[in-house]
Amino acid sequence: SGLVLTGTSAANYVLMQPSATGTINPLPISIIATATNKTYDGLVNATVTVSTTDTIALADLASGASKLSLGAGTATFASPNAGDGLLVTVSGISLSGTASRNYLFNSTANASANISKASLIITAENDSKVYGEVSTLGGVAYVADANNTTSQSLVTSGYRVTGLIGSDTITGVTLSSIGGLSRAAVNAVNGGAYAIAPSAASGTGFDNYIVSYVNGALTVTPAVLSITATGVDKIYNANAIGTVTLTVSGLKNDDSLN
Repeated sequence: SGLVLTGTSAANYVLMQPSATGTINPLPISIIATATNKTYDGLVNATVTVSTTDTIALADLASGASKLSLGAGTATFASPNAGDGLLVTVSGISLSGTASRNYLFNSTANASANISKASLIITAENDSKVYGEVSTLGGVAYVADANNTTSQSLVTSGYRVTGLIGSDTITGVTLSSIGGLSRAAVNAVNGGAYAIAPSAASGTGFDNYIVSYVNGALTVTPAVLSITATGVDKIYNANAIGTVTLTVSGLKNDDSLN
């Protein structure tokens, strides 16, 4: 519109304003995904934000969600296991708003993020045993080392776990305690209990944890000692003094009575 004729012959014509049609093609823009690091949770779910560096799209985004808004879709790690620089795949990226039809964009994107190890705490349960025994009331049977200086037991009980996630498992823990030795005396450690030290846990998914071990306490209680007196027959000698034979049972570890 707005075309005019000029010149000496212009008055001889009536100018019809021309019209035409054309297509406005969507502007191709690139959507970038940025993934957030997380702590191991046994899941592949990822959290991402999506953005673009295109200045025209940025102006529309700044005008509010009714004009243009970005949707992140679904984001997943390639693996649920802990690690650095893990691939995150984003799908279902979307544009909404009145200006969304003006853009051609990618609906998928890749990013990377870290999954840090989770905290796992293995605590030995407190236990007790009778002096001279190697088995505890909690059902732990200790085995002395070659030098008889400490004892260990690979157990499936006698400990508790805090922080295990999903389908990860603990199949065994080594418990060590000097108190597990048969010769461990009652109240020999500063008048108190012996330490039970957990270690060397085995199971599935362990690479995803920072494992901490917390000691328990092993109390040694006195063994029962029985003395049986058997009288010895004698011939009457006008006094009440008799003779007995004493039989001792319950001594442990080559202990003896004098």
